[in-house]
Amino acid sequence: MAQTSMNHDRTPLDRGSVGRLRRLPELDSESYNDFLTGIRGWLFKDMSAATLARADEVIQNAVKLGETLSFSRAKTLFEADQTMAASMRFWISCQLMAHHSLLDVFHRYGDHFLKEMEEAEKSSCGSLELHPDLALPAYTRHEVHIQPGGYVGEAFAGYVYHYGTNSFYLGGNDQDEVYLARAKHLSKPEHGRLDRIVEIGCGIGQYTLALKETYPLAEVWGLDVGAPMLRYAHARAVRLGVNVNFVQRLAEDTKFEDASADMVCAHILFHEVSTTAAGEIIKEAARILRPGGVLEITDFNVRREWTPYSEYRIWADHYYNGEPWVAEYYNRDLLGMLAAAGFDIEVRDAPLALGFLKKYVASKPRKRAADKSKVAA
Repeated sequence: MAQTSMNHDRTPLDRGSVGRLRRLPELDSESYNDFLTGIRGWLFKDMSAATLARADEVIQNAVKLGETLSFSRAKTLFEADQTMAASMRFWISCQLMAHHSLLDVFHRYGDHFLKEMEEAEKSSCGSLELHPDLALPAYTRHEVHIQPGGYVGEAFAGYVYHYGTNSFYLGGNDQDEVYLARAKHLSKPEHGRLDRIVEIGCGIGQYTLALKETYPLAEVWGLDVGAPMLRYAHARAVRLGVNVNFVQRLAEDTKFEDASADMVCAHILFHEVSTTAAGEIIKEAARILRPGGVLEITDFNVRREWTPYSEYRIWADHYYNGEPWVAEYYNRDLLGMLAAAGFDIEVRDAPLALGFLKKYVASKPRKRAADKSKVAA
């Protein structure tokens, strides 16, 4: 886990905000982050197209030589190819450079940003409930997306995650556009009741805030295991004046009462947890939802068509990019797990998802019956 090293005599410049997004405290850091965002844009577009074309060539050449391509053999061929190796190196290096540059700037002004989170905790806007003695399951302790310290072991994890993922979205989510759009397309219960919405695995609370802003009469909760993420989420909610509740709990043990929520939302959470945890989380959501309530899971498309290269990319995401459960995610029967918990299921497209994500809308029947569970594409 990363260690926090703060400088005690530096105060960052207030460089203002661009809409909802506060500018980084140094122009050099902001410029460097912009540069890396540009590199990502080139990598995701031009370089990715060239890499995909080269992967097809590698496969075609192997087939011409009469090879039978197992995954292991395809992986060996891909990793030996210079174009594909360069693409992988650009991807991982860009990720690491972004994380470390952001960590450096927030550590330089560490006392200031720690005080910022502490001051927010005194605010009457919303609430923050932390549990330092919470036993964290092993699956939560990984350095997800190779972010140093992960989401539970680095004091400024929320700050780093926010600006790092903005770079991933190539500037297209600087104003929380993705989350606000998805909140507007929430798969609401048929009865229309939205008294309580719970987001599990809320991270820095971008979707939590969007849900509250879109449905202001609802009581909205953001739940996560990562205290650093929640502290940043709460401080940001206070700064934006959004009255939401954040609590440090396990998604598989929310502590909410039976049948007390109308919506449970899980945004890009399920590919970050083990299959065992996923099953427990689904059962917990079924417990806390009212009859007629909805569990809305937004995550990768489990029904995608596989090619040797797409299968290799999933493996690379797991191996190089700190995604220990992503391959397992594609191999688990998510729809079957939802049906076994008594949900009726519908699969929908997710807005602004570019085809990568789907919404798995799991409705808790008002009257349970064995023959009511269904899977509709």
